[in-house]
Amino acid sequence: MTMDLLNTAGNWNPQLFRELKGRLKPRNITIAAALSIVGQVLLLIMFSSNLPSNSTNPIDGQLTNFYCTGEAVRYNGYVCLSDALRNWQVNWSQWWFDAGKVLTVFMLLVALIGGIYALVSDLSNEERRGTLNFIRLSPQSSYSILSGKILGTPALVYLAIGLAVPLHLWSAIVGGLPFTELLAFYVLAIATCGLFYTAALLMALASGSQAQPWLVTIAALNLGWPYIALFHGLFEPDLFGYKEPIWFFVPLFEHPFYARIFVLANCVLWTYWIWQALNRRYRNPNATLTSKKQSYWIMACAELLLMGFVLHELFPLRYPSDYSAMLYGVAWFNLLVFLVAIAVLSPTRQALQDWARYRHQQREANTGRKYSLAKDLVWGEKSPSLVAIAVNLAIVAALWIPFLLFADEGNMTKVQVIETLVLCGNLILIYAAIAQLFLFAKNKRSQAWAALALIAATSLPPLLSWIVFQNMENATAVWAMLTFGSPFLGYEHFTFGAFAIAFFGQGLILVLLISRLVRTLRKAGESESKVMMKPKS
Repeated sequence: MTMDLLNTAGNWNPQLFRELKGRLKPRNITIAAALSIVGQVLLLIMFSSNLPSNSTNPIDGQLTNFYCTGEAVRYNGYVCLSDALRNWQVNWSQWWFDAGKVLTVFMLLVALIGGIYALVSDLSNEERRGTLNFIRLSPQSSYSILSGKILGTPALVYLAIGLAVPLHLWSAIVGGLPFTELLAFYVLAIATCGLFYTAALLMALASGSQAQPWLVTIAALNLGWPYIALFHGLFEPDLFGYKEPIWFFVPLFEHPFYARIFVLANCVLWTYWIWQALNRRYRNPNATLTSKKQSYWIMACAELLLMGFVLHELFPLRYPSDYSAMLYGVAWFNLLVFLVAIAVLSPTRQALQDWARYRHQQREANTGRKYSLAKDLVWGEKSPSLVAIAVNLAIVAALWIPFLLFADEGNMTKVQVIETLVLCGNLILIYAAIAQLFLFAKNKRSQAWAALALIAATSLPPLLSWIVFQNMENATAVWAMLTFGSPFLGYEHFTFGAFAIAFFGQGLILVLLISRLVRTLRKAGESESKVMMKPKS
């Protein structure tokens, strides 16, 4: 049976055959099956201990339990009734339903944690041994190799979950769960695993041989906790209460079918974009994670998703006093998005050096057209990322500003809001220029230094401003110029004069950084013979 499965997998996907052959060994299969069965037995024992028994101390002379069938008792479940043979009558439907819910959570956690850990561990070992480069030389397509890893590497995890499926189906059927609900769970669970598995592979490829499986697993789960909460909310709306998500004025959990379509569509959308980056990084380990064209589409998708959850607070404005705080939160979320965009769009030193030295010849040789620097900065694969970040900022502004202009006015005027957004955009460009300069430095740990520089640029200015000036009232322009989004917090003191000073100060900093970057690129673009023939001063 196992050999037939392996042969079928080998004919369809050689990489899948390789993964299954290395994992589906009798010892591994026995361990995975034993752990799954023991876990299910322990779950049933745990729930059996919650059933009514004669050893339970009665309350007010009556035995109560949450799985009894008598009259409801506040905080203590239901009164237990017995039949003619003095056997307690149990609500087995509710018992199996609750057991199935716990089993559902465990199955999802095992699939996510076990699958992510297995994929990252396998890929980092391949990188460390150098076998991944050997696989790249094989005639298989990147789609075949990556899909083979996703389907084959967590094979033992799939086996353990598969053995729990009969109990899960039985608990759902006896618990009275409709078949459509059960089918929706399995479809969304598979889509969720696909999303997190592709993200884990991308994080592992980006980290190379230094990837730590446990660290990537924790990072993936922490980054995806809002989605996990939303996933559980689809089947347990009471978890959210009055805080249930509203997307483009539609309460998601009032229409379960559309809510699940929404989650499934987002799973497919973001899996597609992550897969594009994964495929790109697998083919060329030195390439940026996404192309500039892809980043524009990804940014538009992310902003539309965010806007859907925010607009119902602006039309109409429910709490005018919280207007600036809400926009401050949106601005910081976008800052995190742009920091990720800076990281994935900024090329390495070698790529920038090749671009600076050979860009004219490569473009003319490939297309025969006159070289266009502007077009190369917007669309080019190896050009600096600063212009691409500016284009992404323009996309965000084009999506948000029309809605902010027509929204109700809260505790900030619309002019103050637009001025603050302009200053936030300038700071993001400054962060992008700083990151590109550090990445272009002659340092083996340039990425680490760039990350530290960005952390310092975002955290040190507010700390130093607070130490020196204490509050925004004493130096509003300095706060607004150096601290991201500070006018949202000190809007009472944010005047047009403070905006003008901060704007010109940021412009001066940005010009100095860009000038430094241009000089560095020109120096790197000089040919070696030109440098040798240049007279020494």
